[in-house]
Amino acid sequence: MKVKLITKHTHDHGHTRIFPELGETKISESGHIEVDKDLAEKVVALDIGFSYADATTTTTTEEVITTTTVTGETTSTTTLSEDEKKQILTMIDGMKMNELTETASVYPKSEWQSLNKAPLQEYLKKKITD
Repeated sequence: MKVKLITKHTHDHGHTRIFPELGETKISESGHIEVDKDLAEKVVALDIGFSYADATTTTTTEEVITTTTVTGETTSTTTLSEDEKKQILTMIDGMKMNELTETASVYPKSEWQSLNKAPLQEYLKKKITD
């Protein structure tokens, strides 16, 4: 039986990472992975940022935010629901400084490079909610 796990590390969303017990694993854009139940228990027990995704959660709000990232000539757009936005805002509070700077790297460096941890967290929260 497969179960869904979600990572609290937003910088891992949409990337392939290597994890203990799982090996090379592709994380969805929303931060989910699907693994066998016995492996899921082991991964969650490792305390590496994964928890069980709540299968009963549904998005009923019409409000979404859109973040557009332009790199070179390629444009990618990500739309977040209110639930996803709240989850990301909560994750920002638990991030270490290196995770915060990696997350902020999609924004102009001149806007955030001189910020310490708490101001950088507020900067990221503002960027997400604007």
